[in-house]
Amino acid sequence: MLGTLVVEVEADNSQTGLAISTGGEMYCFIVEKHLNRFIEGRCFSDIKLIQDQIMNAILFYSGSSDVVMNTISCVDRALWDLFGKVTPLPVYQLLGAA
Repeated sequence: MLGTLVVEVEADNSQTGLAISTGGEMYCFIVEKHLNRFIEGRCFSDIKLIQDQIMNAILFYSGSSDVVMNTISCVDRALWDLFGKVTPLPVYQLLGAA
């Protein structure tokens, strides 16, 4: 059983973005010990820059790509959730969809 991964990101104004995925402890470890350094203290609206830095940082992972990509996806969804709440626009509009 994989368990659950919950990612919550918080802006300076205390608004939060939330995403939930499967994963459990291994996925939580990746967020807490590796990916958080790309997010903490950063402007959440720099999602593209954060995504690029995370993707460049995981290039050395080999056999765990599905695990890592699922974890990154959860972080990404939490950032977009927060961005949508702060800008009061639906995420699909922020992504450019009609």
